[in-house]
Amino acid sequence: MRRRICFHCIAILMLAAGLVSGQPQYLVINTTSLPNGTLGVTYASQTLTATSQYDQTYYPISWSIVSGNLSAGLSLSSAGVISGVPSATGLASFTVEADQSGEGWAYSAQQPLSIFVPGSPLAITTPALSPGKVGVSYSQTLAATGSGQGDTLVWTVSSGSLPPGLSLSQDGLLSGTPATFGSFSFAIQLTDTSSYGMVNTAAASYTVIITSSVPITITNNPTLAVGTVGVAYTQQMTATGGAPPYTWNVAGGVLPGGVTLNATKGQLSGTPASAGTFSFQLSASDQLGGTGTGAFTIVVTSSVSISTAALLPAGSPGVPYSLAFSATGGATPYTWWVLSQQGPLPPGLNLDPQTGRLSGTPTTSGSYQFTVEVIDVNGLTATKLFTLNTTGTITIGTQSPLASGAVGTAYQALLQASGGTAPYTWSVLAQAGPLPPGLALDPSSGRLTGTPTASGSYQFLAGVADATGSIGSKLFTVNIAVLLVIATPSPLPGGPIGSPYQLQLTATGGTPPFTWSIASGALPAGLALDPSTGLISGTPTAGGSFTVTVGAKDAVQSATKAYQLTIALPALPAMTITGLPAAAPPATQPAMSISLSAAYSLDLTGVVTLTFAPASGSDDPAVQFTSGGRSVDFQIPAGTTQAVFGSSPLGVQTGTVAGTITITLQILAAGADITPTPAPTEVIQIAAAPPVITSAGLTSGAGGFTLTVIGYATTREVTGATVHLTPASGTTLATSDFTIPLTTVFTAWYQDPASAQYGSQFSLSIPFTVQNAANAISSLTVTLTNSQGSSAAANATF
Repeated sequence: MRRRICFHCIAILMLAAGLVSGQPQYLVINTTSLPNGTLGVTYASQTLTATSQYDQTYYPISWSIVSGNLSAGLSLSSAGVISGVPSATGLASFTVEADQSGEGWAYSAQQPLSIFVPGSPLAITTPALSPGKVGVSYSQTLAATGSGQGDTLVWTVSSGSLPPGLSLSQDGLLSGTPATFGSFSFAIQLTDTSSYGMVNTAAASYTVIITSSVPITITNNPTLAVGTVGVAYTQQMTATGGAPPYTWNVAGGVLPGGVTLNATKGQLSGTPASAGTFSFQLSASDQLGGTGTGAFTIVVTSSVSISTAALLPAGSPGVPYSLAFSATGGATPYTWWVLSQQGPLPPGLNLDPQTGRLSGTPTTSGSYQFTVEVIDVNGLTATKLFTLNTTGTITIGTQSPLASGAVGTAYQALLQASGGTAPYTWSVLAQAGPLPPGLALDPSSGRLTGTPTASGSYQFLAGVADATGSIGSKLFTVNIAVLLVIATPSPLPGGPIGSPYQLQLTATGGTPPFTWSIASGALPAGLALDPSTGLISGTPTAGGSFTVTVGAKDAVQSATKAYQLTIALPALPAMTITGLPAAAPPATQPAMSISLSAAYSLDLTGVVTLTFAPASGSDDPAVQFTSGGRSVDFQIPAGTTQAVFGSSPLGVQTGTVAGTITITLQILAAGADITPTPAPTEVIQIAAAPPVITSAGLTSGAGGFTLTVIGYATTREVTGATVHLTPASGTTLATSDFTIPLTTVFTAWYQDPASAQYGSQFSLSIPFTVQNAANAISSLTVTLTNSQGSSAAANATF
């Protein structure tokens, strides 16, 4: 692959004209360099000087620019004074000419010069720093703009203190693991020392808030203590986590009327003004902005009242009787009493004060009226007059429990009565529980029908009244099958490839037996689900993470559940990159290989990636793999240890620029990324070195010759050339050795974006003017120099 650039330094080397013939130099420019300027600041006036064989008082020198341009805002006077205020940044290269003349004579000399004006002021651009958490890794890189970017930048903490556990690196990385929560303020200073000798600074102040890594949690039970209308209420809220003390607020919903929240103590207090169920959200905030919330409910009861219907279900002499009185309002537990002065209970019956249950066996028939009193825990009372008939004329003969049902399946049961006078009217009495959701009792037929929507065991009291108003009742139980649920938790236990695997799936609810199936997805290859037992078994032959949905059903219900199952890949043997030296010369192609310490049971694929960090200037596109590009795929077949590339062998082109080449591997097996951490990596250093001349040649021309030097400089700099001339036989040279400064012309070349595609390669043309005899030179040697030293001498002949 050939890369060639060509630039000319004719203007620089015109001073060599006449040296071969020995003609004296009448005018020589002494100024060879100029100081840097500062954007917007008056330039320190510089006066150009020259040496002449003629008195400059009588024959003054006139100065002018013959090529290039001064920095914008500067000017050169004819007296050789450069002055003004720079209005643009960058490197300005130009050539000045000194002219001196007298009676019948005139001389001139030229000199290439340059002035550098640095960029804009240095400024830290990161506006604010992110908050962190105690015990959680923190990392943020500071950024800056302005002059000197790309030179030496050093970040320091100039005042204040970083959060304990954090540190600031010199390259601006704030990182670490915070050890203490709080608010921390400090100042950051950025110092920029440029390659042009300038030092700039910038500063910024920051505050970092470190919060606790333990979230704030309100620990109270969501259902708070019951309140009563008109009774003082107090409830202390508590929280954990964050950075106490906390500030409490009502974040949503409504507190009971008359109850307020103390913002600093977190205490709910007051006297409820109305009954009801009140749902609301509370928040607890710490001093660093952390917040925890919780949803809560307070039930406020009203004054107590007895809810049981005044006409009780009829009883029969000699038949056991049982009925539980119920009440609403107030606060449980209740205490029940019969006020004997307002009528007795039927003989044989008693009322339990703790449960409110009326039970026993009536001994006589009749119609009895009595008053029941209920007292709640706060002393609130209520009374109600009840009637109980013990005529025994109506009885319900249907047996309890009723036939079982299932959620989603139509249900039917017939209640039957005897005695009394038809027709009968059926109802569900409020003294016991409700019917199963989805079922209803027909008042005229006594038929219980519908489709259950919820599972469970339900008790209800069925009542029947005849045409004369006589009432009979009976307590029934009906079981609705529990909802079928697949109980095995997800994810399923993992296993390795090639080893026997067995797992029993289980289900709750429903009615066995169950039928098992794969509803969606698939088990790993080699495993199967037994439809009758729910057993997953087999030997997996493929690795990875698998998603599968399992189904189970009985005669009336079905259920599904999604699972994750991971089959682990075998451990990867050690993988190494071999063949690459730690340091390699430029413009070489060392070969590389990739190998495993032991064979792997699966096919491996991977990508080897090359990155290059130049020590100076832009990237060198010549740094790549010998197959082309900076990434190459490879394979390691199962049972082998050596990588196979599409183009073998694989080498690395080192290019011509000093820097660091990094080779990194990524490895995949069965579609999964199994690259170790850290990834296998190899580093090659391309060292800074003196220039290298790959060829030198001479070309004759009218009035002289041109020396062409082709080579490269890994540091992207050439400061000078040394040329030694060998005269032709019979010829005497006034001067045989020349030292030619090249810093300016090579700086301009390597800063030109057009040079980036060639790395550090160059083609240098140096023209020589030879007076009197074009064939006075037979050969020459040339040496190039930079900050690393001098190249090997190269010979050139005609």
